Amino acid sequence: MTTINRIVILVVASTIFFSTNTSAGIIWDHPRDGIFKWQPPSQDPWFYMNINERLHWRSPPEKWSHYMVNYAGMLLLKDKIGITKTILLLSTADLIKEIEDGYREGFSIRDTGMNILGITAGLLNKKLICTFDTK
Repeated sequence: MTTINRIVILVVASTIFFSTNTSAGIIWDHPRDGIFKWQPPSQDPWFYMNINERLHWRSPPEKWSHYMVNYAGMLLLKDKIGITKTILLLSTADLIKEIEDGYREGFSIRDTGMNILGITAGLLNKKLICTFDTK
C-alpha cells in the first residue's frame, strides 16, 4: 500500500469514526445535522476560528490555517511523492473535509479558496505574506 493510499484511508476513517450526528468528534467543531448547506460569507470570518471567541494562541486565524496546512503539505510532499500526487492528495483531503463541513456548519468557498492558494504557493515555492500574531 502506498503512502497516498494510507493517508486517504486515514482521512476517510477519521471522518467516519471520530464524528457522529450528535457529537462533533475530535476534528470538527459542530455535530452533523444531516443537511448539506453552504456557509454564507457573513458567518464565515476571515480571521478567527469563532467570531465570538477572542484571539487565543491555540486558535490561529481560520483561513490562515487552511493556507498554511496546504502550503506546508505541498513543500513537504512534492519532492517525495511527486507534484501531481501531492496536488491530488491535498485537494482530495481538502474536498473531503469541506464536504464534511457542509453537513456541519456549512461548505465554505473561502476555505476552498485558501486551500487552493496554499497549494499554489507551495507549488511555486512562493510564500505569500501570511503571518499570525497572537497580540
